[in-house]
Amino acid sequence: MTYLKDSYKEIIDSEDIGLDMSVSDHTLLKKLAHSHGVFLAEDPDDLDVSCTNRVGVFLSPPEITESGFYLFCYPGSNNEEYLIYSADYGKTAKRTLLPKGTVGNVLGNFQIIMKYKKEFVVFG
Repeated sequence: MTYLKDSYKEIIDSEDIGLDMSVSDHTLLKKLAHSHGVFLAEDPDDLDVSCTNRVGVFLSPPEITESGFYLFCYPGSNNEEYLIYSADYGKTAKRTLLPKGTVGNVLGNFQIIMKYKKEFVVFG
């Protein structure tokens, strides 16, 4: 839950830094992953990603990352945001275009549900 709280704040605070969104999905994933210190399957062992500034928000918790699923959110310009993801350690990548605020709304609603979850009683 703490991970989602941190991600929610990052999503709300993230800004478009002018990435070229016309690049391939894989090139975009590579840029985002390396900026967060995430290595892709094709990366050489000696790749240095320590001097990069974070771009977008890395949404995959550690237990999901270990299975090769990488999920990033990038706030596009205008009224859009992107989810960029890979389910195979970055061998392939896809992006989904969403209306701006979608990811923040989902995370915010999830936090509300978890906050009041303890008050619900399940009968069965």
